[in-house]
Amino acid sequence: MFFFIGGLTWDTTQDDLREYFSSIGTIVDCSIKHDPSTGRSRGFAFLVFDSKDIVEKILSQNEHFVKGRKVDPKPAHRRLNAINNLNNNHTNLLSHSSYVGHQTSSSNNNNNRKVFIGGLDPNFSDAQLREYFSKFGKIDGKCSD
Repeated sequence: MFFFIGGLTWDTTQDDLREYFSSIGTIVDCSIKHDPSTGRSRGFAFLVFDSKDIVEKILSQNEHFVKGRKVDPKPAHRRLNAINNLNNNHTNLLSHSSYVGHQTSSSNNNNNRKVFIGGLDPNFSDAQLREYFSKFGKIDGKCSD
């Protein structure tokens, strides 16, 4: 099972993540994402666990702390070509492996959905994201952050 882990400190290491999350389940793979031009951590990682049962274990705990900082784990689904129907003009901007995750707000007054799309080439513009995803519905707010 794939998990997106957001809110990492810049100096969090794979060992730090493994130390914390291995107490919850067996980690198959751990990958902290870095900015390709600076080499600096982008503040998030992906963990792969050996069991789907890990989802309930992780989500049942309200808070997770790594290196003294609260982190935000969310289930993610690995996709080869995250968006299979991109036209040929956009296909070359995707990396070979992308991750798509989502979060639904739990607030009764807010039904917004957020979608995380990772693994995109840094040159993939907000306009291109809007163009593609607008066919699925209205896009509110910024495409990137």
